[in-house]
Amino acid sequence: MPFNIKGNDVEQDWVRVAAEVVHRFSRSNRLSLSTTAASVGEDADFSVGANWTMLF
Repeated sequence: MPFNIKGNDVEQDWVRVAAEVVHRFSRSNRLSLSTTAASVGEDADFSVGANWTMLF
């Protein structure tokens, strides 16, 4: 029983660039901020992120 299902065209060529900054407030507290930009493809075009790490 062969079958054939049409799918979406998938863009395979793309570029993604990311940057991250980490600042340590103390031995147990740190903040990291990141951003990502991508060309046409399956990823989001632009994203940002924030992370607060607290050791105890």
